[in-house]
Amino acid sequence: MQNLQNMQATLLDPNIQSRRDLYDLISRLADGLPGLTGNSLLLLRLGVPTPSAGIAFPRELQKQMNVQLYLDATPGKHFIRHKRPSTGTDDNVGNDRSASGPIYRLWISRMPVLQKQATIYRLNL
Repeated sequence: MQNLQNMQATLLDPNIQSRRDLYDLISRLADGLPGLTGNSLLLLRLGVPTPSAGIAFPRELQKQMNVQLYLDATPGKHFIRHKRPSTGTDDNVGNDRSASGPIYRLWISRMPVLQKQATIYRLNL
């Protein structure tokens, strides 16, 4: 609870060798954190410490995350897509046309107050 009150973060800075490694790490991390996967992805992308463990990525990894936000795709609904990496020199995962990934619903209203306020501020909602 103290971490939430102070918005302290555990800066997670893994040694990532490829875009595929980053995609796999983020997928496993977001699925393993308590709460909704879409909310966890959004918090990791924005650099807001997660409510359960206070995990945050350094800015460099945040910039490398390949996520796409769909804010107000339908009235009152927000979504986030975690895009799989496309073909590159270090990855053999597909081509640019097949760059897709799972889409998760965002429930910003269900975030703890401090995370909700930081998210709304950073997204200018």
